[in-house]
Amino acid sequence: MRWFAALPVVVVLCVMCTDKTVKPESRLPEYLGSLKLKSVVSGVKADKFMYRMHGKPIGSGSSVIGYYGSTDTATILYVTRFDSTDHAETALGKMVSRMAASSGPFTPVHKEDSGNSVVFTTSGMGCAHYFYREKSSVIWLQAEPDSAADLYRHVSNLIIH
Repeated sequence: MRWFAALPVVVVLCVMCTDKTVKPESRLPEYLGSLKLKSVVSGVKADKFMYRMHGKPIGSGSSVIGYYGSTDTATILYVTRFDSTDHAETALGKMVSRMAASSGPFTPVHKEDSGNSVVFTTSGMGCAHYFYREKSSVIWLQAEPDSAADLYRHVSNLIIH
């Protein structure tokens, strides 16, 4: 009977020691092609960065930003999770519409529909940009123009959410 009295303590310790949450960093691939993940920004820092970039809160507060390669490359993978697939789809559509109506730093957005997925491409700030929705996340890849297409193919074959 003494073990029965200790059961609640054991259960509480098991619950406290079991972390069932997925850390945002684990959503990023360790490599994009031959480029190794060199740093990650997540949590409040990533959300603040996305806020500064867009001028408003983005997603459900779980953005993660991965920087790949050496310090002189501009390969960055942004992943923003939304509350639902519909919310992510709506946010992506609004972003494309705003970019089309803007005279901002990007060239006109091109839409590529492969039947199974839709990817948008643009260029600006010396980089090529590929962005799309995967489940309830919006994924944006920024890369050097000469390697962007290959890196996008690599990213699009991964499951990031």
